[in-house]
This record gives sequence, C-alpha cells and structure tokens, in this order.
Amino acid sequence: MANKIELKFGEKTFTARFGIGFIGNYLKDEGVSIQDMFKSFQDNPFYVAPKLMYHAIAKGTPEAELNENDIEDLIDDDGGLASPQLAAFIEAFGNSLEVEAPQKVGKPKAVAKPKQK
Repeated sequence: MANKIELKFGEKTFTARFGIGFIGNYLKDEGVSIQDMFKSFQDNPFYVAPKLMYHAIAKGTPEAELNENDIEDLIDDDGGLASPQLAAFIEAFGNSLEVEAPQKVGKPKAVAKPKQK
C-alpha cells in the first residue's frame, strides 16, 4: 500500500502523504463523514481532489505553507483537468485506500483426487 507520492509542479516538488492522519484531518476540517467523502469524490473528483491534495501535502510537506487556492492554481498551471500531477495524485489516493483481503487461517481443505479408470 502506497502512503506517499512526490508531486512536481514546475520547479517545486511536494510530498503528499496518505494515511490515518491525512484522512482524519480532511474529515475533521471539511466536516464530512468518510462515506460523504467517498461519495463526493466519486460524484465530482475535480472538486474534491484539490482539497484532498491540500491535506496530503500539508501532511507530507508542512513547510510548504500552501492553501487550497494555491493547490488549485498549481493544478491549473499544470494543465487543469489534464494535469499529470492531478492524475497521479488521484491514482495514488485510490491505491492508498486499497485493503488487502485477509488471509484465511487453518488447515487447507483437501482437494478431491481424480478417479482412476
């Protein structure tokens, strides 16, 4: 599971960190539930992604001192909807949410042997 990505806008590089702190800060600051976050992201990723990116960069590069408008400007200067950094962020964010399936514990089930003729 990826927990960070490097985003390069022009000459500036930022680390965007994912994880519990990032999600918790986003939910608290935006005043939404995690279900609302997922629905909003699905309904309008281009509205939600810059907000998520802001929180991820604030977590990974706190010295950057950016605000949400700065993030939107960086994305717009990088191609707007076609921004490679926006696409990379959205993909990394999605990957950070993947949960591995739990492994089953116990004896493996016997496999029936084919009948001999």
